[in-house]
Amino acid sequence: MDNKVFIVGDSRTGTTSVNSFLCNLNILSKHYFVKEANQLYPDEKNRRSNLKELLKYINNSGYQGFSDYPTRLYFKELHAAYPEAYFILTRRKSEEIWLKSMFSYFKNLNIKLDKKEILSNYRRLNNDIEIYFGNSSNKFLSIAIDGSNSMNSKKIKELLGIKSLITIPHQNRLSDFVKNET
Repeated sequence: MDNKVFIVGDSRTGTTSVNSFLCNLNILSKHYFVKEANQLYPDEKNRRSNLKELLKYINNSGYQGFSDYPTRLYFKELHAAYPEAYFILTRRKSEEIWLKSMFSYFKNLNIKLDKKEILSNYRRLNNDIEIYFGNSSNKFLSIAIDGSNSMNSKKIKELLGIKSLITIPHQNRLSDFVKNET
């Protein structure tokens, strides 16, 4: 497969699992490559230079697949630069499940989150991605990662034109982070 694959889901939506799935399908893939792509914070003030560095990294990395940040923030620019690429939006069945996963995971890293802000960003970006690609693109797929594992695997393989019995592995499960909470 020659085309790039961009996983544009947010944190805690299965991007690690889908990245591993791509690797298992022999699609060399990189997960969360903010440092490698020389991304500067805040993105709003560094957007132009961040995009330049992102494209340079993608072009020179040797990877075909890219998941998590910074791909999510640059889905339009990536589509313009790679019009034949595939885009997969991973999300959760419900915002409540996603929020629980976010807070449980980032609590373990001692990072405080603003519920209103992250939920607003999650909704806005998912909506922007869905509207941008719409139903007209045969190179876009949106899946709820906590849906049927076999169905999600089948949909991704059909999108990419791959025949395989391999399914998405479960990594970084929510239960791994909430099992010790009371």
